[in-house]
Amino acid sequence: MIDSLLESISIVKIQEGISPDKTGKKFSDIYPGINLGGIEDNELYSHQLEGINTLENSKNVICIAGTGSGKTEIWLSYSIYRKRRVLAIYPTIALSNDQYNRIRNFYKSVVVVNKNNKDISSNTRIVLTNPAYLMTVVKSGKGDLKNYLESIQLIVLDEFSFYNIYQKEMLLELVDLITKEYTKAQIIVLTATLDNSKELEERLTNINDLETVTISGKSFSRPNYTYLVQRILNLNEIANILSELIKRGESTLVFTPSINIAERLKKILNSPYCDTHHFKKDHQARAEIEKRLKDGSLKCVISPKTLQQGIDIGSIKNVIHVGLPDDPSDFVQREGRKGRRTEIDFTRSIIVPWRERDLLLVSDPTRLNQWISIGNVSYLRIRRNKYLELFNKIYNYYRKGNRELEGEIKLEIANMKMKIKTFWTNMQFYDFGRTRYKYYIDNNLVPLTISKRDLIKYYQPGSIDLTYDSLIVDHSSDKIYGTSIKQNRLPNFLNLMIKKYYSITGGKRHFYQDLIKGEVFSETAIDVNPPQGFGILKIRANDVLWFVKTDSEEIELEKLKVEKSNYEVISLKETTGTKISDSYKFPTYGYSINSVSEYPLVNRLGVATFIALLRITKKASINELDYAVEKEKIDIWEEMPSGLLESLDYDSLEEELNQIDYNTLRIIISEIDPLAFDESLTDDNLNMALKITLDIIRTLKQKTLNYE
Repeated sequence: MIDSLLESISIVKIQEGISPDKTGKKFSDIYPGINLGGIEDNELYSHQLEGINTLENSKNVICIAGTGSGKTEIWLSYSIYRKRRVLAIYPTIALSNDQYNRIRNFYKSVVVVNKNNKDISSNTRIVLTNPAYLMTVVKSGKGDLKNYLESIQLIVLDEFSFYNIYQKEMLLELVDLITKEYTKAQIIVLTATLDNSKELEERLTNINDLETVTISGKSFSRPNYTYLVQRILNLNEIANILSELIKRGESTLVFTPSINIAERLKKILNSPYCDTHHFKKDHQARAEIEKRLKDGSLKCVISPKTLQQGIDIGSIKNVIHVGLPDDPSDFVQREGRKGRRTEIDFTRSIIVPWRERDLLLVSDPTRLNQWISIGNVSYLRIRRNKYLELFNKIYNYYRKGNRELEGEIKLEIANMKMKIKTFWTNMQFYDFGRTRYKYYIDNNLVPLTISKRDLIKYYQPGSIDLTYDSLIVDHSSDKIYGTSIKQNRLPNFLNLMIKKYYSITGGKRHFYQDLIKGEVFSETAIDVNPPQGFGILKIRANDVLWFVKTDSEEIELEKLKVEKSNYEVISLKETTGTKISDSYKFPTYGYSINSVSEYPLVNRLGVATFIALLRITKKASINELDYAVEKEKIDIWEEMPSGLLESLDYDSLEEELNQIDYNTLRIIISEIDPLAFDESLTDDNLNMALKITLDIIRTLKQKTLNYE
């Protein structure tokens, strides 16, 4: 019944199953007597055997293989049998805890080390940690982990695709420092996706003088039926599909655009066999949901993103995408969560469009495949990064007592008006600065800490927080205060904003329902002062804007009718008289560029086109760069100081811009900036944007040459 229902509203694609190449050898053949928790008698995949042999030959390994392909067993079997001391680095505490719980079942000499647990016993042979904590230890040179670093023999970098350009380079810089300051260890990098592995091979070999070998492996998968639903479904219709799958006893993972939609879908479904999983729930609650999904007592879990990668969640047969993610690499990760058990006969992927951009993709399987093929984010090796150079100078100043560097360092950080020690303290792995805010909604603490950067961009008074169905009211030096959208008693300035909304919509629409549908959203207007190269960038919030959809028009793109939305803007400053002026400054690369257009939306489209060009041609993440626009002016900067803007070949970018496919470009723009996407639907606007993009390329080429 469920298949016939889906077939009636979908295009159906069928994919054959994949079985990784096997070797005829078991782990126990290679390592007699080893205990791997019951899998020691499993037959080795070819990439597992090749990885083990490469480690045995004292080489570094880069293993590229999908989720569920047994990458972990490569280093785990080798290190347990050979009694190697291992430092395994995972992007998050949750991922390291999950791996610990798995290994601890059969190997006791393992420990997780982080800010909450810093002790390492003398018999420990495997330490699992995260890069944020590792960076604090390397900077301070103190603690049990510092002592453990002196004897490690293998460094594991798992989930390498998780990191952005800056984070990849900072992580490798930390590994380089460990190798130079403590001990030279082998390195193994594990990732589901990676392009340009040759550059990473060279980088690893430069760190420890060992040859590096890249190994690729297939992921086990069952035959898969993909249903491309050809219209936007409401949540009741999606719940009906889920109900049928639960009745059949099939484990299903649902990915949604937000926590709000996940919770609403769960409420409509109203099943004891379905729950939600997201960062709003505490660690214990999430762990219990993962356990129940593994043991089969839970048949459906709805999640925005937290179950996308890493954690083993058992026998998933179906993945439902309620809307497509912003980046195709996220789609690939989500698809990899199903069909990881041999007892599953086949799997399903159900793609339900949630917005116009999704319809554009699912209406044509060729277009969807083209989007997926943009795929992996590449490893882009940045040959020179002034921020990392500064990190090394301050490291040598403090850790090695090189006082001759003091004047040079002070000159480089002069604009920050910080002492060297304060600047050093603020150099963190995931952000610059240690200021964190607790978040309260209606006086209830939310399990989320917020950085100063995010305070400026997303948590100003009047900002709409769809994650928690709240409106931001105010903040103090360490707390942010929000109130539920459904509260009857709102502060006066919020009532004025909502009154303006009802004036625009003629009282015919409901504010909360429009929020759910994405027909009302907020942005913080910011002033930016880029450094015109590498230096200190300052952003200052000056207004909060609500965008209210007023009407739409149909535009035909390749025989497909797409809805172009029009919006009216509500200004916090103009509507309520409320003034905001929070600011944040941090070191990065940034530039100001004059634009030929006096229309801010067209300028937004121009810079979004530039970022889309980098995603398509260089496979750089769309989140590497940020921007702000005014009349005839564009400011563009790196979210984290990666050095990307100084490293680009702008001549080749100009050539690639001339060959770009318009529809592929539109699809990526829709991920970057929904307002810019609406502008891109007319060829006149897109052609103007391409001229602006060309100006950006030529201006950045000149500015980066002059800066050098």
